[in-house]
Amino acid sequence: VLLSCNGIAYAQSTNFISNDSVQTAINSPLLKHQYSKINLRAYTVLLAQDFKEQAIAPFLLNKKQYIALASFAALTAGLILTDDITDKYANHIINTNPFIRKSSPVITEFGAKYGIVTVGVFALYGIISKDNRAQATAMLATQAMITSGVWTRIGKIITGRERPSASYTNSLEEGGVWHGPANIFQFDDDKKKLAGSNYDAFPSGHTATAFSIATVYAKMYADKPIVPIIAYSAATLVGLSRTTEHTHWMSDVVVGAALGYLCGTQVVNNYRKLFFLNAPSRKQNNLSLNINYMHNTILPSITYQF
Repeated sequence: VLLSCNGIAYAQSTNFISNDSVQTAINSPLLKHQYSKINLRAYTVLLAQDFKEQAIAPFLLNKKQYIALASFAALTAGLILTDDITDKYANHIINTNPFIRKSSPVITEFGAKYGIVTVGVFALYGIISKDNRAQATAMLATQAMITSGVWTRIGKIITGRERPSASYTNSLEEGGVWHGPANIFQFDDDKKKLAGSNYDAFPSGHTATAFSIATVYAKMYADKPIVPIIAYSAATLVGLSRTTEHTHWMSDVVVGAALGYLCGTQVVNNYRKLFFLNAPSRKQNNLSLNINYMHNTILPSITYQF
């Protein structure tokens, strides 16, 4: 898995993103050497656009993307069928390896509070050093965390999947039971609190957070090959720790990673589109409405592609 992440990082280092609509802007000297600051107003506009674009994205897929989505769904289905096997293997690893048993609880928190602290420290560094790219990266990382967090929470509520730790004491079903929304608000009489945390396994929120942060850093520093490698490798370790911590099935982790990656990618692309003009992506005539941000002013524009 780590080798796969490093492969992704290497491929990204030769091509910032695959989106043709912003490829010319990405390759421009302006983007490589100048990063615009994100004030509160711009942050709000960006975040609103992030949610809008992410919400409608499934309805705008082309044929190749639908094929890719179907392939990923098939992969997820295969992982779900083998979740019980991988969970038992993860338990075996953590029970027989003292190093993993001690490090796993620490690593897993980089998908939660440690990840947030890391972004905050990096933002502080950007402010102190007056590094616009560092400041923008930290701001975008928070947007990626927010958006991925919302979508994962929606997924958790809809699916209501039983966590591995709960399945061994409650349903005793291999791979956990998919209860749907009903059990999210179930009350645990023994613990005197809502038992929803036992039924919110799918997808993994920690993994989505880790990959959303990693993707933003990897794309904003794609000119430094070591950054994507470190970012994706660290996010992968967080995902794997969710299985060794017995809090998520492997399919939860993979879907969470994909969700975090997609949110992080969209957030960075949206930032680039807002601050830099888009290059034409298609040869046929096309009329589109865009929003640009210049000199602390939000400017609507109409683009006609010949």
